[in-house]
Amino acid sequence: MNKKLENYIIIFLLVILIVVASCAKKNKEYKAGPLGPVIENAEAFGKALGCMAAPSTCRKSKEQVEKEQEEITKDFNKIDKETKK
Repeated sequence: MNKKLENYIIIFLLVILIVVASCAKKNKEYKAGPLGPVIENAEAFGKALGCMAAPSTCRKSKEQVEKEQEEITKDFNKIDKETKK
């Protein structure tokens, strides 16, 4: 075969490959099964069970969270005041 014919065959095969690749099925979107919400919220369930077993630790952690939230609120208020100036 001559070079010109070989080049046309290669180009033709590449075009066919591109067309076939573009017709491939798209990936389906993942949907969680019946235990999906349980697995997604496992940390919250663990905390709830822990609070049932040892309520004193939950009170401590609640207080820590409230303190952290207050500090964050104060920081945001400072930033708001600085931006208004």
